[in-house]
Amino acid sequence: MASIYKRGSTYTVNVSIVSNGKRSRKTKSGFKTKREANVWANDIEHKKNNDELTAVFAPDITVPEYFEKWLETYKVNIKDSSMRVYLATLHMIQRSEILSTTKAFKLTRTRAQQYLNEFGSTHGKATTAKRKAQLKSAYQDAVLDGLMKANPFERTVVTGSDPKDNDLKFIQTDDYLTLINETRLVQTMTNDIILIGALTGARLGEILALTSNDIQNGLIDINKTEQSSTRKIDSTKTKNSIRLIDVPVWLTDRLQKSYNGRLFDISQVAVNKAFKKLQNQLEFENIVSFHGLRHTHASYLLSKDVSIDYVSQRLGHADTSITMQVYAHLLNSKRQQEITKTLALFK
Repeated sequence: MASIYKRGSTYTVNVSIVSNGKRSRKTKSGFKTKREANVWANDIEHKKNNDELTAVFAPDITVPEYFEKWLETYKVNIKDSSMRVYLATLHMIQRSEILSTTKAFKLTRTRAQQYLNEFGSTHGKATTAKRKAQLKSAYQDAVLDGLMKANPFERTVVTGSDPKDNDLKFIQTDDYLTLINETRLVQTMTNDIILIGALTGARLGEILALTSNDIQNGLIDINKTEQSSTRKIDSTKTKNSIRLIDVPVWLTDRLQKSYNGRLFDISQVAVNKAFKKLQNQLEFENIVSFHGLRHTHASYLLSKDVSIDYVSQRLGHADTSITMQVYAHLLNSKRQQEITKTLALFK
């Protein structure tokens, strides 16, 4: 940082510079006004910053090389699970015919759109949107660092196949209630995990991280999560994910009698296999992943006119807009009721 001081009738500027790991000072005197001194100091600071950036982000690096350096520089403190998503993006652009050889700071908006079109031709819109968001974030830092004048991913369009019918992510109401009764009657470790998911809408990692200290009288305290790949305990997905969930007292009584310490010692892969096996045994119409149980729980409550504010808090969403975006549609049984009521108005 520059220091400016008056010496006699003129101003002097000192600027600290690091070169080859050694710090030195560049000084210039004789400025008639402080404004002139500031202009010179700002110019030197700008050149210094560019030299420092050039040492990290060479001007001729490719898009994948820039993205990798950007991760090393700006994403050092993110969770392992988040880093894996970024690394997946890096892997995809390394294989891209469009971006793999393109110079990072000569990437145009047209070229960026061509990549999104290329990626979207074999992926869904949601996946393409995630790739775009990460690349846009990386290039926003390039703009802030003065490496580019504009973000090439600004106002580009996400392409890709439409998501599958949302009904496929849900268990129908009758099957959902059957699942609750079945897992309640036959107690096994996997049935207890499924039962908690059905009655709370909690994520699988949150359930597998539970300890006996998290189980109270009619309350389950969600305050941590298990990482799927490493099975290590980590902080929750967001700060809003920390929450107390109301459950039937019989459920917390059952858990307190059956478990001590960390409740469940089983992998997420094993739970998902057991869950799908149970759905097949019960001959469910739609077979969903464990996360689909979270969707089912939320949609069931909404279909029974439970306040969206309460459902949002129960799921650990930051606000109701997220809940509305994901669960605006209801289960088939609820939709049919609404259709019937609507048509009755026009009879």
